[in-house]
Amino acid sequence: MDQFCQECGKKLRSGDNVCIYCGTPIQKKNADQQNQTGKRKAEKQRKPIPKKKKIIYISLSAIIGLLIAFSVWAQSYQSPESVEKRFAKAISEKDVRTMQKLLVHENGSDVTKEEAKALMKLVEEEGKSDVEGLFTVAPHGKFLVLFTAHKVEAIDQFAKYSEPVEGLSFTFNGKEIPEYERNKEVVLYGPLIPGIYDVEAVFKGEYGKTKKEGLLTLSEYSGDETNLDMDVNVSKVVFHIDNYDEIDHAKSSIQLGDEKIPIDKEGNTKEIGPFILDGSQKVQTVVSMPWGEVVSEPIDINENEMTMHADVLSKKQFVKMQETLKNFGEHYVESIANQSTKPLKSVTEDVKEFVSDEIMEGLYYSGEFKQVEIDRNSVQVDNSSKQPKIELLTQYVYETYHEIDEEPDLYEEVSTLQMQLSYDQEKKKWTILSVEPADIWGGFTVTDTAEGSKKMHGPSKEAMKEAKNKSMKEDISLFMDEYAQASVDAINYRDFDFVKDYISADGPRWKEAKEYIDYLDSKGITEDWLGTELETVKELDSGQIEVTVIESFTIDKPDSSTDKTYRTKVTLKEVDGEYKVHELIETNEI
Repeated sequence: MDQFCQECGKKLRSGDNVCIYCGTPIQKKNADQQNQTGKRKAEKQRKPIPKKKKIIYISLSAIIGLLIAFSVWAQSYQSPESVEKRFAKAISEKDVRTMQKLLVHENGSDVTKEEAKALMKLVEEEGKSDVEGLFTVAPHGKFLVLFTAHKVEAIDQFAKYSEPVEGLSFTFNGKEIPEYERNKEVVLYGPLIPGIYDVEAVFKGEYGKTKKEGLLTLSEYSGDETNLDMDVNVSKVVFHIDNYDEIDHAKSSIQLGDEKIPIDKEGNTKEIGPFILDGSQKVQTVVSMPWGEVVSEPIDINENEMTMHADVLSKKQFVKMQETLKNFGEHYVESIANQSTKPLKSVTEDVKEFVSDEIMEGLYYSGEFKQVEIDRNSVQVDNSSKQPKIELLTQYVYETYHEIDEEPDLYEEVSTLQMQLSYDQEKKKWTILSVEPADIWGGFTVTDTAEGSKKMHGPSKEAMKEAKNKSMKEDISLFMDEYAQASVDAINYRDFDFVKDYISADGPRWKEAKEYIDYLDSKGITEDWLGTELETVKELDSGQIEVTVIESFTIDKPDSSTDKTYRTKVTLKEVDGEYKVHELIETNEI
């Protein structure tokens, strides 16, 4: 520090003992004192900062430093590059939790854990590179208020289900997703992030519940809807009775559990449901017929337009009708075998006439009635008359015909018949009204079978006797025709050889015939045979057969020609299985 002379005030030089300007001695004490004073002032100025203040100063400095460092880190951590890198790492490490934190929907809403799992499955299935275009990194809000935050934004995906029904809902990876949009034709679920979802369709309705599982891949780059191709098979249903014209619609209905659904004049119900169309739910037709109420067997509901054929016969009535049809088969076989319609029961005269026409002249029946087959689907009701009629197709299986003198060689015969029956409410019995052959081609389905007794039927003794008599008469009639013609030829040609094969050599007629030919020759008489009618045939105890015929001839004499008719009685004798005229008993002109 500079010093000054106390006397003249001039600046003193360091090291001088006196002032060079005035010679006044310099007092060093004063200088020391001044030095001490200056030193005290300096020490006073250099006094230490208090510890508390010093801590504050250090803390502020540290905070400022940390803030600067954190700011640099935050900006780096929330940069698009950093977010994208961390998202890629989470995918590589299958870190679903980190993926969920980094992901957002297009509207900025958070992504659920289930959605993140679905995305992970998509990456595993499709590969990381194939799904990169479904995501972008974009600013989303603030990080710690001060910094811009970035998130991985997914393209919104929507699941679409066509023709939705009330009570049907879907879960995606076990989570219900709100409906985005709904109308009569479609319902949209979303938004969802891309992924492969385990989808469960759940239906709960008034008429039952069901569920179905499936997979849905959502990976549309354009944001288009993805169809939920899950046939849940749930729909509202219209029921239709196709034979509505056979029933009284006002007294008929569709029964669904305890509920009876009415039908209109066209056999339709209103739209009911929704139902599960997998056959697990069933309905029945209920109709009122003259023979009582008829409830069908349960019918599976498996279409949204159910067409059904109403049963018009109850089980009890069908059994009764089936018994009537079976009895007809037994009686038919018996009638044909006996060549008589007497065995027929519960049939009309028209049916008897049909059976009578089946009895073949000259052929006889031996066999058994095996069974009647019924096509229940062919049953129809004819309401045109006061007494309703049932029409149906049947097949009767039995044996067949043979000649009277043949040993029966039986084989199976099948007749398909169109039959009509009526029900007598008072007598509570069925009557067969008509029977006629049915001409069908592959349209017969056997739904019910009634077994016959399989009792063997054959021609009765009376039928056999009558058949033999008839056969014998036919043979004798033919023989007498041939005999008359041969006799005329022998007369006209004057040669007995024309007729000798028709006369027994040991009988009286042999000689008479020869003599008669000679007689007519002598008179110049010839004859023309006009016809012979068999009148009676009688078997004699001798084994011979007495035959009476009415025969007509034209008698030509040399001067006249006359037609004459005679009743002639002869006896016949069998020789080597052939008939021969044995004796002329009488012949009288009539």
